[in-house]
Amino acid sequence: PRVGVWRLMELMHRFRVPGTVALNAAVCDHYPEILEEARRLEWEFMGHGWTNAETLTGLSEDGERALIRRVRDRMKAYFGVAPRGWLSPALNENWATPDLLKEEGYAYTCDWVHDDQPTWLATRAGPLMTMPYSLEVNDLPAFVARHASPEDFCRMICAQFDQLYEDGENQARVMAIALHPFVIGTPHRIGALADAFRHMQARRGVWFARAGEIADDFVKQTAV
Repeated sequence: PRVGVWRLMELMHRFRVPGTVALNAAVCDHYPEILEEARRLEWEFMGHGWTNAETLTGLSEDGERALIRRVRDRMKAYFGVAPRGWLSPALNENWATPDLLKEEGYAYTCDWVHDDQPTWLATRAGPLMTMPYSLEVNDLPAFVARHASPEDFCRMICAQFDQLYEDGENQARVMAIALHPFVIGTPHRIGALADAFRHMQARRGVWFARAGEIADDFVKQTAV
């Protein structure tokens, strides 16, 4: 799996596409060499639980707060800044998850998988931004659940991009491409992502942005 990480990072660097990493905080203790390279490339890191084996499902509100806080504090200790964003392991939330995220200092969540633009979610501590995330243009379900070929995945990315590019003529759209290095980073699949990058970069006015940059721009436009 680590070979896939390096392969994906090299490809994205070559095409000047920055990443937003959904990070299990335990990685800070086990794979610092990968995090240091991603930091050198100026990627963004958002919280993604402690490990993927520990979901929020069934936790009490106090237990969930402790986990969310533990992730935040470990990442802040490692990177020097707290994560702004959050993606729950397996996208599992409890009723209070948005409230807790806002109360613990997170600015956006990717759990809601809706729309092609950010929007605001009301919480008891104030508005929390929901950031577009995709289960469709996502290598794990595409390859593992739907048995897509690399060529299928490239066509999916390009078709999604072409429609959103047209939709965005008068108002910007956000296109998330969810990638797992152990899936897309295999030698027989990585070329499909390169072909998709070439397709998207052939069009003008496309911004390859980190999630935090999108969040900042959305705040400016909505003045919340």
